[in-house]
Amino acid sequence: MTEAHNPFLGEIAGGSLLQVELANVELSNLIAALGDKSYIGIPDKTSGTIKEKLSAIAPAPEQYLWQQKEERSDRLNKVLEFASTVHLCAVLGLDFLTTITEVHPSLDGVQNKSISNETLSRLAETVLTPKEDKNQRRKKELAAQLADLGHS
Repeated sequence: MTEAHNPFLGEIAGGSLLQVELANVELSNLIAALGDKSYIGIPDKTSGTIKEKLSAIAPAPEQYLWQQKEERSDRLNKVLEFASTVHLCAVLGLDFLTTITEVHPSLDGVQNKSISNETLSRLAETVLTPKEDKNQRRKKELAAQLADLGHS
């Protein structure tokens, strides 16, 4: 039997039932510490060899961490997209730096950006307000043009 090194156990895992349980507990603790209660990445293998059970558990932490990195990357991209839209506020006569720091102070510099749900929500609202203003102005302009056509 070949032994596999499990970095989450910090020892050489020879395939004992105790090691399988320790790996399950460690993975559960990692997921709980990260605050994710919906993760279902651990296959429930009640049959099979201990080695098969260990190999089924081993990829779960790496997969979970990869998913978390992907989510953070997506959130950061959303923040940057919203921030670039807010940057167009200068056209409306709004100060970009003031507007963006009102959403969250971390968004004005090169420091780590906040990618929390609250920040994303506030950015979405900040982007929506100028868009609504723009639509209102368009409606007023169209109404004025229609009125001018009616008076001609």
